[in-house]
Amino acid sequence: MIVNILRVLTLLLLVLAVITFSVNHLYDLKEFPEDVTYFFSVIVIGSPVLVIPSLIAMVGIDLFSIIKLKSAKHWKWLGLDLFVPLLTLFLTFSVLKNWIDSSGMV
Repeated sequence: MIVNILRVLTLLLLVLAVITFSVNHLYDLKEFPEDVTYFFSVIVIGSPVLVIPSLIAMVGIDLFSIIKLKSAKHWKWLGLDLFVPLLTLFLTFSVLKNWIDSSGMV
């Protein structure tokens, strides 16, 4: 039950990360109102905070199900539980890197 909630959360964050990634690479965020820019900033900063613990929890539960319960169907869930959060983190960190590069901080 809790794994399904975490899966829905990571899928929602993946959708938000794809939207943020697309908007960031197609448009200049300075063109948008401040509220929209703040929303994208919250997604970029907040996604890793939510995705990393859910990734650890989902993989741990899947490995427990595979090893202890001898459940073969959890192999496909393990693949999904690894792919979605890692893709979300990749998209989020690429947007963050782009923001840091464009701000001249580095």
